[in-house]
Amino acid sequence: MRLLWIAAHIALAALSLVYWDVYLLKTFLDTPAPVLLLLTAIFTVILGLRALAREFRPAERGWLARRWAALDGRALLYVGLFLILAAIQYYAYMRAASDGRAYFLMVRSLVMDWDVQFEQDVATFGYNGGVLSYALGTPLLWIPFFLGAHVWLGVRNFFGADYPMNGFFNPYQRASGFGSLILGMVALVVIDRLLRRYFSPRLATFSTLAVATGGWLAWFMAVDASWSHATSALSVALFVSYWDATRKGRTRRQWATFGLLGGFMILVRWQNIFFAVFPLFDACGEYLRIRGQPGLDAVVQRLRTHI
Repeated sequence: MRLLWIAAHIALAALSLVYWDVYLLKTFLDTPAPVLLLLTAIFTVILGLRALAREFRPAERGWLARRWAALDGRALLYVGLFLILAAIQYYAYMRAASDGRAYFLMVRSLVMDWDVQFEQDVATFGYNGGVLSYALGTPLLWIPFFLGAHVWLGVRNFFGADYPMNGFFNPYQRASGFGSLILGMVALVVIDRLLRRYFSPRLATFSTLAVATGGWLAWFMAVDASWSHATSALSVALFVSYWDATRKGRTRRQWATFGLLGGFMILVRWQNIFFAVFPLFDACGEYLRIRGQPGLDAVVQRLRTHI
């Protein structure tokens, strides 16, 4: 049983690395069958790991086994959505485009040059827009995925390939888009957990998936993935979720954390400053309470209950 458990994890890691390779290098653009089979195999191994974890007695389950065993039908819906969007992204997302070119140049400069001087990057990449007019939050969130592409190309070159590792090569752009897909999925999980505080798990999951697939979020996660919309969804979801969790009797440390989340939310996308209306009512209510004006405080409290 233990050997099978270890082998299943090795298989999942190997399949994930194979997908990372064929995704970055666009290996099967003309033959979709291998990519679909690969993603199906990943889903099958995930189901197998869940089944294996549930075979262990609860007392014998380690942290990882408990996580696998806890996967329910709703969690598998999110896994399925991720794999579907990954399949769509494989063929629909080719490179950073439009606003995404500016974000990509930022992450390229941060990782490869260790600076925020974008003039040389703009000249090399042939971008005609104003990079400094865009927020820096999305490139910061893309750094692990950009580095993942850089390391993987280095591994491929070590074994005989000859891919350019200058940060401009198409796999770097693909990796940034994949980051939007991952971060967008994290946003959906945060939204789901927020909704579960007020509604049933089934309704929370249904509503979250409906918003993701019925609006434009899935599009910006899989197709226009070089834009900041998916990362913006994550930053706003974290901000609103933390606001909701701490709005009753927030401590100074929680206010500080809240401020950091709000600042990063705005750094991801300038327009997100409008979500600051949520803590504004909290701050006004707390100020009026301290000043001993219960009448005005009651008005603020009533407004807070309706947002």
